[in-house]
Amino acid sequence: MLTCTPYMINSHRLLVRGKRIPYKEKVEEGDKKAGQVHQLKRYASIGLVLIFLRVLVWYRKKKKKRGRK
Repeated sequence: MLTCTPYMINSHRLLVRGKRIPYKEKVEEGDKKAGQVHQLKRYASIGLVLIFLRVLVWYRKKKKKRGRK
């Protein structure tokens, strides 16, 4: 039995009945593909950030060498 809240505002009780049914987890093909696309985008983003950082480090080293000469 469920009681509505807050206390003593609505003192009526509701009788809730239900029937348990078997649960079968079903993953649709579209959901799997969406997850794969999301994962691919994540890896591509990480790769682009790493490439950007590598170019940035290379550029700064090159700039330092020019300043020494």
